[in-house]
Amino acid sequence: MPRKKKEEQVEEAEVTKVTSRKRRIKESAEVVLNEDEKVLTQDEKDALLWLELRTSMKSKRILSAKLEGIEKLPSGSYIAVVYYKEFRIVIPANEMMIDISEYDDQSNLELNNRYAQILSRMLGAEIDFIISGIDKKEKKVVGSRKSAMLKKRQQYYINEIDGKPRITVGKKVESRVVAVGDKTMRVEMFGVETVVSIKNAAWEWLEDLRDTYEVGDRIYVKIMELEVIDQNEIYVSASIKEAMDNPSKENIKKCIVQGKYIGKVTGLDQNVIYVRLNVGVNAIALAVHDRKAPTKRDEVSFVITRIDEDNGIAIGIITKVLKQFI
Repeated sequence: MPRKKKEEQVEEAEVTKVTSRKRRIKESAEVVLNEDEKVLTQDEKDALLWLELRTSMKSKRILSAKLEGIEKLPSGSYIAVVYYKEFRIVIPANEMMIDISEYDDQSNLELNNRYAQILSRMLGAEIDFIISGIDKKEKKVVGSRKSAMLKKRQQYYINEIDGKPRITVGKKVESRVVAVGDKTMRVEMFGVETVVSIKNAAWEWLEDLRDTYEVGDRIYVKIMELEVIDQNEIYVSASIKEAMDNPSKENIKKCIVQGKYIGKVTGLDQNVIYVRLNVGVNAIALAVHDRKAPTKRDEVSFVITRIDEDNGIAIGIITKVLKQFI
């Protein structure tokens, strides 16, 4: 059997000390809070953490942490920074599994700037990674999100259980929100990222996704379309609203034709105005009977002229702008 490296022998010796901690506590203290729990010193905690990091590197075990920062190196490239149990781990931008293939013909400066923009939007996101390098002497650890995502893709989209993968069209799966804009948001589900538009983010009509979702949220989505070419090419279309019941179909029963209700303008089109009624119903205004033109987020009174029960939508007229959003 090959001789173990000196560094590994030292680490194992440190971990052995941890296992005997209970006995030493009893010897040094007359009364302890819980004899079944070990009270660890900081050195012992550090020894266990180094062992866990080495295990992740050797066995390709996936770890998770929040993206806490991005930093620019003297070379001009960027790194992502996460803290795993308060230990700093860096992930090179090209190991973050960010798709910038459409920018391949641009200069390194432009590519690095694009990495920085995307990473900035991801701050606060929960990400997976696998330890790819350790320098204990310098106390430096490098990770790879790409390796973790590819491993999860293999486990959930390619490997089969009872004749099919774990994730298929129609499945409802837990996902992480990794970036949010006003009209689109990016979610990651077991190693694959996809963009969800505002119309597929909720049954209610939203004016701005950032009012409802935040980076770091965990949500459920329904897989609407799925194409698996290989481990590196997997395309997913997902919907948040299809993963839940439509509350408007029940709430529409509260409304009657010619009834007047208060709501908030969520969007404007050329011929219609979208309103979210306070009773929990989506509404479309085909006309406005007020001298003031309503704008987004204005509070308005709305008279229903017709009800679409199948879709839970009220159609009618804005009779008055009650309060303008300033």
